[in-house]
Amino acid sequence: MKKPLQDLSALEIGLYVLLAGVLAAGVAIAAYDPVMYVNWYVPEDGVIEYATAGFLLAVAGISLWRLLVCRGAKTGWFSAMMVFTTVLFIFGAGEEVSWGQRIFGFDSNAFFQENNDQAETNLHNLMVGEAKINKIIFGQLLTLFLVLFFLIGPFFYARSERLRVLVDWFYIPVPAWHHSLGFVLALIATVLIADGKRAELSEFALSILLFLIVLRPRNAALFARA
Repeated sequence: MKKPLQDLSALEIGLYVLLAGVLAAGVAIAAYDPVMYVNWYVPEDGVIEYATAGFLLAVAGISLWRLLVCRGAKTGWFSAMMVFTTVLFIFGAGEEVSWGQRIFGFDSNAFFQENNDQAETNLHNLMVGEAKINKIIFGQLLTLFLVLFFLIGPFFYARSERLRVLVDWFYIPVPAWHHSLGFVLALIATVLIADGKRAELSEFALSILLFLIVLRPRNAALFARA
């Protein structure tokens, strides 16, 4: 019988080691010096933020590659779902870096300067009255979705034929056991950070886990060309 780690590729192990190291360092630095954590470890336009955007773009790249490689061998519905996934993760990467606003040095227009909490060109920091969209959609609702996606969904996917058919019909990549475990450990690590900037590490962890899931999901055969 194979040991659990023997099921993982060198790339997967390397990314889990990277994730563990970044989270451990973040927890330690935040506990030792919260100001250093905010200003040095997870600043705006820092390595963590750009790495998060990079992994989201990589997910989009995998989906685009599958679209091109499987063209003619899969249904039009498969192609449509790959296009949707590609666009979704390009959008996520763009939002993460405010669509390159600080990279290219352009100013926000009047709408974003008036309605964006940070006067940036992105949607997730928009204000609705006194509430920030980021807190509503990317906070409570996203947390609920992630628990369903990483923990509850895989459990019932293995036990319900009806759910398995539905998930596979939508070509939703299903997390394997190590993805779910990684999610739980990352969640515990980020909860240990008291500062409001824990979201930066949460987003980084999520981007790596999503990349790993899309790269080799539990239902990987669904995305093969043959």
